Amino acid sequence: MSQQQAIDINTIVAQAELLRERLAALDLLIADVQAAISNVEAALKTLSAISSSDIVLAPGDAGFNTIFKARVEDKEKVLYHIGGNIYAYLPRDKVEELLLRRLQTLGKTMNQLNKEKQVTADQLAQLEYIINAALAAARTQAGRQAPKT
Repeated sequence: MSQQQAIDINTIVAQAELLRERLAALDLLIADVQAAISNVEAALKTLSAISSSDIVLAPGDAGFNTIFKARVEDKEKVLYHIGGNIYAYLPRDKVEELLLRRLQTLGKTMNQLNKEKQVTADQLAQLEYIINAALAAARTQAGRQAPKT
């Protein structure tokens, strides 16, 4: 194997490692988006429950470590998180509309991330094939050069 071939295979191995890291990062992003989808779906379910009952279960904290039974006084308006530490008191149907749009956006994001993950996985598979072929060729070459006893 020449010096140029060794450098090329080292470059390919480095590229494969970068693709593995990219796949791991994409997995984390996908998990975050899936968690956001679950949160929006739970919010929509809660809004639906409010319309049919005066009593709902409300989380006491973001991790759902505590849950309270609560009586809904105003079924027509809810506090909606706009971003940062800002909330708006909006009509329930407007909040449902905003949540559905958010769900749609998150779904598109999930599709894009899954496509990117597939492309990255395909690229990694190609590089791994090249690496394995180079290793097999090197073993064959080494076997031919080994002294016969």
